[in-house]
Amino acid sequence: MTTEVYKCSICLKLFDDPRWIPCKHIYCFKCIPRLHRRDLDTKDQIVLECRICAMRHSFRDWSTVKYYATLHCVPYLTALQFDTTSTLSIKSSCSVCFNANVRYLEYCIHCHKMICRECLIDHRMELKKNILHSIDQCRLFRRKNQQNAQQVMNKIENLKIHIDFCACELIDQVCYIMISILLSR
Repeated sequence: MTTEVYKCSICLKLFDDPRWIPCKHIYCFKCIPRLHRRDLDTKDQIVLECRICAMRHSFRDWSTVKYYATLHCVPYLTALQFDTTSTLSIKSSCSVCFNANVRYLEYCIHCHKMICRECLIDHRMELKKNILHSIDQCRLFRRKNQQNAQQVMNKIENLKIHIDFCACELIDQVCYIMISILLSR
């Protein structure tokens, strides 16, 4: 393979954090926003156009684009970067299936394991599943924190009302005492 295969067609550099877009072409994560076609946007959608096949892809908003790109990373390509140590052509064993008669292994940059090509697809699916689980946990944590923040805000409001009530009561008592002192003279 030539080095052109491992270059982003936007920045023209070796892939840095490569991601698939829906048409299965690969770009650097930081280059994906440069696919944006503002002239094709609607009020409900952001449109990205692939520079390779010209296919247009619609997303609800930028967070949806980022979410899609996060799920469609290309981990083995990042590891390659033309580093011949990432693909071994010596006989070694796979870290997943432990098959000792594997000729080619690929290095996973996420878990730092050498994996045979037969196990690589399942391994990537497991990584995606773990990423989705982590995203769900983050959303749950954020929701929980929003609820806790709302509870704190409600307590603060109750305290403000209580302080206002107590202040009014205290002012009434001070006024009563002042009037009593003035009348007793």
